[in-house]
Amino acid sequence: MIGAGKSSEAEVTAGEYLELVELQGVHSGADSVSGEFSFGASGFLCRDGKRIQPVRGITVAGNFYTMIKEVEAVSNTVIANYDGHFFAPMIRFARLSIAGK
Repeated sequence: MIGAGKSSEAEVTAGEYLELVELQGVHSGADSVSGEFSFGASGFLCRDGKRIQPVRGITVAGNFYTMIKEVEAVSNTVIANYDGHFFAPMIRFARLSIAGK
C-alpha cells in the first residue's frame, strides 16, 4: 500500500515531467537482487499538470533502491487507477534515465 504524502497536487505536477501510464516487460525487465530495471513505457510529456504530448516507444531505466530514496514528492490525495483496482497518490521521482523520441 502506498499512503498519501504531504505535497499538494500542484507541487507534484509543477514544471515539466513525464507521466508514465504504461510499462511493458515489468516481469522480465527487473533484477530483484541488484534493483536495476529497464522497461518499455508510454505516457505523456506534461507541464504544470497539463498533458502536452503523448510519448510512446521509450525506455525507462534505473535502480529501484535508488529511486525509492530519491522521491521528490508524494501527493496528499490517493486516487484510483483506470479500472479502480489500485489506489495510490501521485509520486514524483527525482531521476530516471529516459531514452527514445
